[in-house]
Amino acid sequence: MSLLSVKDLNVRFRIGDDTFHAVKDFCLDMESGDKIALVGESGSGKSVVASAIFGILERNASYDGSIIFDGKELVSLNRAEFDAVRRKELVLMPQNVSQAWDPLIRIGKQMTEFITASGPSKTEAEEKAEEY
Repeated sequence: MSLLSVKDLNVRFRIGDDTFHAVKDFCLDMESGDKIALVGESGSGKSVVASAIFGILERNASYDGSIIFDGKELVSLNRAEFDAVRRKELVLMPQNVSQAWDPLIRIGKQMTEFITASGPSKTEAEEKAEEY
């Protein structure tokens, strides 16, 4: 069984009265320890695929297909269930660091919020953030 299996992923964006098909029938199987790079021209759908897998598509997007991570079908999870998986088991490292951190909030505070979201108390999270 694959750690991550994406089958027939389709992503669409609603723009006004039109629907734009950004990704059609994308498939991927990834085993534990694999390293995969999504490579393509600008606008080819790399970020859209990653956003669908991590459940962070824009509000005007819809998607279907199957995204199974560690035996869990992510497409069928509700927001709270998906957030629990994402906080503890999945991590997205964006290509552009400026998208990862808010320059108006101190890094330690942002790290503490991220760590707290995965379970530890605020005090424990602050201690872990200090270590980094």
